[in-house]
Amino acid sequence: MTVVFFERSPFMAVEFLDLLKEFTIASYDEDLAYKFLQERWPLYSFGNSDFSVGIGNDTAVERMLTKKTFTARLQLDGSKVTALFFYMNAQINKAASDAGFGLLLPPYEIQERLGSKFHIEDICTKLRLLKNKSITFSSETDLKEVFPRCVSELGLPFVIQGPEGVSGEDTFLIKNVSELDIAAQTLKCGFKAAKFIKRNIPLSVHVCIEKEILVVRGPFIQLIGFPELATSPYQFCGNDTNQSLLTTKIIEKVNEISAQVAEYARSQGYMGVLGIDFLWDTESNGIYLQELNTRFTGLTRLLTGMQKDQNNYPDVLRHLETFGYSNFHDGVEDMDKNTELNLSLHEYAQLIITNIDTTEVVISKSISPGVYQYRNNSLYLTGRSLFLSEIEKNDILLAYVTPIGRRVRSGGVLARILLKRSALMHEAYELDPHIKELIISFRQLIIT
Repeated sequence: MTVVFFERSPFMAVEFLDLLKEFTIASYDEDLAYKFLQERWPLYSFGNSDFSVGIGNDTAVERMLTKKTFTARLQLDGSKVTALFFYMNAQINKAASDAGFGLLLPPYEIQERLGSKFHIEDICTKLRLLKNKSITFSSETDLKEVFPRCVSELGLPFVIQGPEGVSGEDTFLIKNVSELDIAAQTLKCGFKAAKFIKRNIPLSVHVCIEKEILVVRGPFIQLIGFPELATSPYQFCGNDTNQSLLTTKIIEKVNEISAQVAEYARSQGYMGVLGIDFLWDTESNGIYLQELNTRFTGLTRLLTGMQKDQNNYPDVLRHLETFGYSNFHDGVEDMDKNTELNLSLHEYAQLIITNIDTTEVVISKSISPGVYQYRNNSLYLTGRSLFLSEIEKNDILLAYVTPIGRRVRSGGVLARILLKRSALMHEAYELDPHIKELIISFRQLIIT
């Protein structure tokens, strides 16, 4: 069996390379990350070298799966291909099935049902969890009825969200009718309106659901809406392991709820990695279930690197074992399955740097992915690796950089950075000044 991880550009799949035998990455873009990794690992490229216009990861994966000459290349030795994805939709599910590929993932129908934000209130009701007041509206609802009802039941301002999440890009703060009209134009499949929680910190928990065991990691802080990183106050822009904001009571409560939610997911037939997002109301200490990410998440990439860095058995391997795959490289069986991550050694973070201009920009400078140090407003390449375990505390791992010549929309991704330190201030939900400086310098470097 050959395991193939399909991605637009190698990112999520990178940490699997030295863990799995009979594993490869199918990359849509033949970019610098692909070329660097291909020097050492047997990767497959779809061959795209036109970087002028970016496409979504889902579109790139669909194109690879529906190109019969490409999928045939993956099966030349006659071995069965089993697929992994960062994100799935109905088109990807059908294309993988049509290509005859198996999946090391839960059935798509379960992913879709549990992953809908419209399902969150039902879960909270069944598990008797604290609920943030919300109203669900179908695409057929007359918008003239929405605003007065939301004002009456939720107050002003209120928040509206689409069913899928899409890294917060379908979430809007509504203060008047005009803002509702504009937001509703992008939400074609209905939306959920919810009471606005003014002072909150978003948290993520990473769970692996096995047949007999639940493995719960976290909570970790989500970086959302930082103006240095994102264009929207609800746009996801990273994760951080900084624990200075969290009390023991909050950590225990979040993990208790996470275990309840994971048990519910298992009862619905879901197995493997599950991301659970919460809002922590810092005024009332209420913990609100926000979203289930029924897939690998950005936190999965960071957590896998962290676990490898500390020689802990990665949860992604538990996930694969749940689906019957255990063809791992020598030495993997010696990794510690029982020890928790030690964040007293150092913390970790991942940042997503986006185009924060109101108009699109063009990438004017090519920067190779790799290990860098930041000094005197400049980046200096110090190592050629994309593994988190191979960087030092003061290093910067440029895990993904948008290719030269690409036109990047407002809010589009410019780079993904991994760190062996926190990006936050101590006991504050605010970026460290040094990190802010790095972000500004990086953006200027590749755009001007």
